[in-house]
Amino acid sequence: MFDPTAYENLKVVLEGNVYDFDLEGKIVVIERNDIVNLADLSRSFTITYRINNEFRTYTETKIELFSSFKQQASEWYSLKEEAGANLKLYYYIHHPLNEILEKRVLKFIKQKYMRDFTMESCKLIYSDQTINYRYVLEKNYLLTEDKIDEITNFVVDTTTFSTELEEMILKK
Repeated sequence: MFDPTAYENLKVVLEGNVYDFDLEGKIVVIERNDIVNLADLSRSFTITYRINNEFRTYTETKIELFSSFKQQASEWYSLKEEAGANLKLYYYIHHPLNEILEKRVLKFIKQKYMRDFTMESCKLIYSDQTINYRYVLEKNYLLTEDKIDEITNFVVDTTTFSTELEEMILKK
């Protein structure tokens, strides 16, 4: 009989919650990846969505859940590593922002996430002069099965935040 790891249980809850919002028509899932790295036996699950509205969508949200081999093996063997998974959140903005709006977006993200996440932001300027923004937030602590309820709240929060971010960009 197969006994799922903490990572797999967290992944099922995350995926189910995101697809619930997709079925309700609030978001549209545009990409889903479930990867096993055979070199280091790590696991990674990503799901990317955009807000479902009648206007052009300027933002995408990607949630990544990943677990190292040691994190997974610690469920079967006594290792120093704790069993669980790490969580990353990516916000992509596919629209140029003026300097004021760029600062407002950054402040908006910091106010929401800086307590529990570390952040990396990047402004991408391509050769055809299109400008995109990427904000990567990584959870400060390991998610374990004890914190599985956080996944549901997290998906609700990211969907609400994505909607607010989209509205902020559309208002300019």
